[in-house]
Amino acid sequence: MSNDMSVRPESPQDNGRVGVVVDPSFGDRIDAVARRIHVWVAATTENRRAAATFRRQSVKGVAEAWDKGGCTLFDVDVDESPEASCIRILETVLDHHPDVRVLEIHGVVRSKRLDRVLMEAGFGSVFPGPEGCVEAFLHAV
Repeated sequence: MSNDMSVRPESPQDNGRVGVVVDPSFGDRIDAVARRIHVWVAATTENRRAAATFRRQSVKGVAEAWDKGGCTLFDVDVDESPEASCIRILETVLDHHPDVRVLEIHGVVRSKRLDRVLMEAGFGSVFPGPEGCVEAFLHAV
């Protein structure tokens, strides 16, 4: 697994990319992510409200990239850490998106535990991404 935090592989935006948001107060930022990729969002009160707004706008045709984007809410335990929520939902995300090549994870701090779980799932390169997210790249087989 790469620990190089300064250089990340180039990848076409949105090509095989799926998002996971475990930040309980990501809120209105969901819109920008969900317009370009499908994103799985921790279903907190603030995130539910923002996801509902995104969905209403998408139904009206406002989301131009709806074919690329969208959002799915998943339940979280208030006592669970963002890292634990991310690790718990990972298998479900991968089951629903078998062609995923890049995971864009918002609201979690990169850790040895998270890196290990991502590596076990086939994501051998983990880098800091835009706006503080963690990006995990699937290794080609």
